[in-house]
Amino acid sequence: MMEHIMNIDMFYSLFSRADAKAAIVAKVRKIPLGRLMLCWTPGGEVMAVEWPDRAGVAAHLFRSDLACCQDWHELEHHERVVKLWTVVGQIICRDGVDPAKVRRALVACTDVPLELVA
Repeated sequence: MMEHIMNIDMFYSLFSRADAKAAIVAKVRKIPLGRLMLCWTPGGEVMAVEWPDRAGVAAHLFRSDLACCQDWHELEHHERVVKLWTVVGQIICRDGVDPAKVRRALVACTDVPLELVA
């Protein structure tokens, strides 16, 4: 549990409050965590999409994770939160996506506290 608290603290410091106004103004918080699919292109764009993506909104992006994976639907809520932050770390650290872009995408999820993305 302590490991997860440390991860949350790391992301909290990464996502500064400087963009809080932009996050609140976005007003796109409509995707529940259980249906959140993050899609991205390494070093490029990231998008939060409600799964299933029947319209193909994210078809142009190279990678996806979370709700599009079978194991996601078998996880408890707290396990999904841990998986979310793991994927966010991969998107930023491994794939070089700008943290500000990830932050803007996460605002779409109703279950991610604004304090963590603002």
